Amino acid sequence: MKTVTNLRVYDPHSRELKHLLNHLQNGEVIEASEMSQGTQIKVILDLPDGFEALFKPYR
Repeated sequence: MKTVTNLRVYDPHSRELKHLLNHLQNGEVIEASEMSQGTQIKVILDLPDGFEALFKPYR
């Protein structure tokens, strides 16, 4: 599944994205851990049903 284009990094209509956003709005975060690679902070969120999300603040 190709998700990265010149205009976006994901398909806003994808089933996976809708499921992930639902988890973030209504679910719980099981665990949060910081990635050690790179110079900017990145946080990996473990969500129910085996979902993972990478959170990278934009400045």
